Amino acid sequence: MEDQMEENACTGKTARQVYLNSLEVVDSHHETKKARLTPDSEIHMHHSANSIDQFKDISGFEDFKIQSGGLILDSEIPKNIRAKYYNLCCSQRMFLHDHLINGLSTKLAVVMISETTNISEAVRSADVSTSLHHLECWEKTLKAFEDLGMAVGFIRNRLHKLLEISREAQSNNESKMTVRAQADHVSGNLETTSLNVEALIGSLEAEIESLRWKNEKLGFEFRELARAPW
Repeated sequence: MEDQMEENACTGKTARQVYLNSLEVVDSHHETKKARLTPDSEIHMHHSANSIDQFKDISGFEDFKIQSGGLILDSEIPKNIRAKYYNLCCSQRMFLHDHLINGLSTKLAVVMISETTNISEAVRSADVSTSLHHLECWEKTLKAFEDLGMAVGFIRNRLHKLLEISREAQSNNESKMTVRAQADHVSGNLETTSLNVEALIGSLEAEIESLRWKNEKLGFEFRELARAPW
C-alpha cells in the first residue's frame, strides 16, 4: 500500500503534470514567492482569520463542501479522498484550498487537493527506508502547490524534518559500508600480524555497531514523527 501511495503521489503522470502546470501558472501570474518552513503552530499566521472562521461553521463531513472559483468540486473528487481531505482540513481548522490564486482552473484545483491528500497519507505511512527521492519529490510538489495558495506549510515542515533524519541515516549507511570494506580488507591482509588484525577488526566492528545503533534510533525517531497526528 505504501509503495502504491508513493507511486501515485510522486512518480505518477498526474503529479508530474500538476507540478509543471503549477510552475506555468505561478510564472504567468508573477506571484511566485519564497516558501518558509515554519513550526506547525505558526502556519495559521499565513492565512486570513476569515478562512478559519468559516470552517467553524462545519459541524461534520456532510456539511463539508469543497469550493473553488465559486464552484463546488465535490462531484469531481472521490468520496474517500474528500473524507481524508476533510480530516486534513479539520486538523488545521481551516479550508486548505481557500487561498488558491484567482483564475486557477478547477481541474488543477481538484488535482492539487487530491494530491495533497495522497501525499499527506504517504508521509504518515513512510519510514526511514523510504527513498530520499520520494521525500524530496513530495516536498517539491507541495512547494509548487503552496506557491499557488494551498495551505500545505504544515506538511512541508514535517517533510523537512523527515528529510534531515533520512539524510543522516543514509550518511550512516554509507559510513557503515566504508567501515565494513575496511574491515574486510584488514582481515584479508596476510601481511598484517594476527594480533593487529584482531585489534583493528575489533575497533571497526565496534564502529559498525555504533552506526547500526544510531540508525535504529533514527528509524524510531522517523516513525514517531511521520505517524504523529497532523
